[in-house]
Amino acid sequence: MDAPLSALRLPALVIGGFGIFTTLGSWPPVALPTWMLVDALAWPPSGLDAFATAESRLALAILGGVLLGWGVTLWSLSRGVAIPRAALHGMLAWFCLDSLGSVLAGAAANVLPNIAFLALLVGPILLASRRQTA
Repeated sequence: MDAPLSALRLPALVIGGFGIFTTLGSWPPVALPTWMLVDALAWPPSGLDAFATAESRLALAILGGVLLGWGVTLWSLSRGVAIPRAALHGMLAWFCLDSLGSVLAGAAANVLPNIAFLALLVGPILLASRRQTA
């Protein structure tokens, strides 16, 4: 394994793990740790009530999905996976976590735009992947 590529593994785990942690903030029964961290980072703290809105929980779901997708992409690259396939892995991870978090946040309607966005992205990625292997 190429040493520079394997160096991506720790950042991939941290970014992907933070994505999962962030998405937990979209589901109120387990959201408290995420809400506390975000509130502390947005100094001065404004109180956890701000996260009780569906919009805030949806934003956490979307952010968490994007971070997990980024982490999965980096992890795939660290394993020597071709760039188009690594991007596809990241997109699928984003789609799954963002969609799950959206449902848990009470914003299931966000799954429809996610499907459209995934379809828009997957076609060119699959085409690039086929060109690369041909």
